[in-house]
Formats: sequence, structure tokens, C-alpha cells
Amino acid sequence: MNFQVTPSAAQEILSAATRSHAAGQALRVAARQCADGSLDYGMGFDEPREDDHSSTVQGLTVLVGAHSQPLLEGTVLDFVELAPGQFDFIF
Repeated sequence: MNFQVTPSAAQEILSAATRSHAAGQALRVAARQCADGSLDYGMGFDEPREDDHSSTVQGLTVLVGAHSQPLLEGTVLDFVELAPGQFDFIF
């Protein structure tokens, strides 16, 4: 499975985990295909499951469930400045 998290995204997620008392938990990333063919993405802190693909980026464990794996193949999660002072995650 080729799903990547940039160092800036990993750093922001680790900071968010600390702020929300989720430090040490893994990040689950998911995707689903909409009726119009577009993809909806989601992420949150979670525990590993048996069918997950797991990887580690800068100390962050990233989980992708079996259903989401083909939809996230080749995807990069980044944390970027969209407008001056406005930062967000993009897939």
C-alpha cells in the first residue's frame, strides 16, 4: 500500500493528539467513493484492527482499513497554507 503522510502533516497530527489527550494513539485515515465518483476523506484517532495496513511516519502510526486501501493507493496527506494564515489538511 502506497499512502504517504508528509512530515508537516505528521507534525501537525502529533501536535493535535497532544492537545486532545490522544497522544500515542494511531491515526486512522479513510475514504469512500460518492455516487458522483468523487472521494470523501476522513481521519481520526483510533485503535488498530486486524485488516488494517499500518505504517509509521515521524513517530505517527497511520492506519488504513481494507475498504479504504484501494481508494487511498498513491494518495498523499499534507498540511499546507491555503491562504495567508489559513492552514488545512489536503489529500
